[in-house]
Amino acid sequence: MTDRQRRLEAPHRRLQPGSPVFERAVVAGYRAVAWVISRLPPAIPRVVLGRAAQLSYLLWPSKRRWSNANFGHVLGLSPRHPRVWLTALKAYGLYGRYVVELARLPRLARERADELVRGSDLDEIHEIWHASEGGLIFTLGHVGNAEAVAAGVASRGWPISVVADDSSFPGLFEEFRRTREQWGVHVIPWRNLREIYAVLRRREMLALLIDWGYRADGIPVKLFDAWTTLPAGPATLAAKTGSRILPVTIRRNPDGWTFSVTWAAPISVASSNPADLQRATQAIADAFADSVGAEPSQWYSFKPVWPADPDERRALAGRAAQMLASEPDPGPEVAAAPEAGPDVEAVARPSVVAPMSESATVTATPEAPLGTLRQRVRVRLIAAAARLLIVLPEGPVNLLGDLIGDIWYRAAPDRTARARRNFRRVAEHMVVRNLGGQQTRAAATDDRALERLVRSASRHAVRYYIDMARLPGRSAADLERRLVVETPDSVEDAFGVPGPMVFVSMHFGAVEYPALFAVARTGRHVTAPMETLGDPALQAWIESTRGSVGVDIVTLRDARRALSEALDLGRVVGMVTDRNVAGGTVDVPFFGATAPLPMGPGLLAMERGLPIWVAAVRRAQGGRYRGQLRRVDIPTAGTRRARLAAAMTGVAAAMEESIAEAPEQWWSAFSPVWPDLDPEARTGTGKLEQDAPR
Repeated sequence: MTDRQRRLEAPHRRLQPGSPVFERAVVAGYRAVAWVISRLPPAIPRVVLGRAAQLSYLLWPSKRRWSNANFGHVLGLSPRHPRVWLTALKAYGLYGRYVVELARLPRLARERADELVRGSDLDEIHEIWHASEGGLIFTLGHVGNAEAVAAGVASRGWPISVVADDSSFPGLFEEFRRTREQWGVHVIPWRNLREIYAVLRRREMLALLIDWGYRADGIPVKLFDAWTTLPAGPATLAAKTGSRILPVTIRRNPDGWTFSVTWAAPISVASSNPADLQRATQAIADAFADSVGAEPSQWYSFKPVWPADPDERRALAGRAAQMLASEPDPGPEVAAAPEAGPDVEAVARPSVVAPMSESATVTATPEAPLGTLRQRVRVRLIAAAARLLIVLPEGPVNLLGDLIGDIWYRAAPDRTARARRNFRRVAEHMVVRNLGGQQTRAAATDDRALERLVRSASRHAVRYYIDMARLPGRSAADLERRLVVETPDSVEDAFGVPGPMVFVSMHFGAVEYPALFAVARTGRHVTAPMETLGDPALQAWIESTRGSVGVDIVTLRDARRALSEALDLGRVVGMVTDRNVAGGTVDVPFFGATAPLPMGPGLLAMERGLPIWVAAVRRAQGGRYRGQLRRVDIPTAGTRRARLAAAMTGVAAAMEESIAEAPEQWWSAFSPVWPDLDPEARTGTGKLEQDAPR
């Protein structure tokens, strides 16, 4: 193979031909699947293939590792971050939709194909093409659906060719070639260099995919936050034929079936000088980063795109520096170079910061220990189950959660007995204050009504853990769609003027949702304390899960300082205050009896002259949630102790009103709350949440 062929070769090609029998079976299987897909209502195969693709992500370790590494670079996060997992899952789901669209494309009517590309003024591409001395080279990645767009623009009669790999499965290549040429797109096998050059010398259009995966012998570029390579083909061809390069982005529109086409500024390559080739390829990389960064979940290149070896990345920086000095690229054999000089950094793209990358800078926490092997294995299983919960339909999972709650209700008699005592007190007080519904008030005297309440609360306790596992999948748009705000005036009062806020909530309903709402409204992270658990691996997973939606966790030991610093920075702090966790309490009346509740919210609010906002979000029908926000003002007269007690008494009264809306969703009832019913309430439970059943 010549050096020119090596630089243009398909990075995923097979070096040896496969079994003809196997290849024929693959082609026959694809035809059969495509035939079925094209005759079913499109929604059915979209769901089936989308879920199947997501399941392959969960069950295929190497693909999952590659995908997480790629999306970690794009998002500026660790590959283990829940937002990375969520983005990868969404990308695999969209890839399943792409396969369905590809299978249905041959049967798509011409008038429908013309509707696939919307909102794009493609006449400008025509002008760029005619201004080129040679042809026009489109560079694009596996984003959106290039085949659908090719079908959509075919009516323009543009002479478009695309380079494709015919070495992996020649029969399957022929299937795709016929589909593409049906729409007027000429397909060139990657080894046919004569035809590739001929297309450009005829001043026609050529499309090249650039994200097939990392190859050490490509041109070194900085993509997002790290050095990698992109194929030399686009810049080399442009330099030799006088063609211009047009980086193109194809993005799926919100309607789900049409696409928009945008493009960056055209790139001219003055010569085959190594510096010109590197600068042009870096410009392609920058445009590609903009394309992927805008909608990462629409990128479905599931091969390694960046080298994993730090020495190899340093070597790439050295190779780029040599090219910029107009020296030939020494290739992948070059030794690791020293830190890249200013000439390299001048063309390198800076690291991309993820939209939620504001970190918990208010306090420094030493790295937690990894935990025992058993703990690490258990957390890996929990994390895998959590990823699965994000994908699975909510209805069946919630029913399974209710079943587990019923089992927990019967299998933990001491826990259930405590809940009976606590809920009896709640129901008796609701009768006195005329709060809540008749069925809940009946639990004050009716044992059967009390049992129904306790059993329902056990189910909701399990639903909390399900909600937390799904947390990385909850976006701001999802929150907007699901959450009904019942106190809009209070919300406007709280968020109308930017500044520090003190939020409190309860072990009630969807306890994470108030923080999610605060992050969405303020655009800033919420700082919240959490006790250090005995299982460091589990603690790390919980912190990572909550961090994925913008909740920065601090330890109870550092809580006072960290929360104060957060308020000084104008941020929102949140605390759970419906029972004693680890001391630092004040006695206040709560459902008609004295309860030691955390004094932290009152102290912070008093010190800064802020009100306390009591937030509660409860589950409703149809996957919806209903939220309330109540304001508690701090008295200005009296001693500090009296003002603190009055403030927390107001918080307790506001919590009573919130809990009365759905007492069965208050799962603190399974923990010690009142010392006269359970002496442990005075010393603290020592845990932030009740343990899940094992």
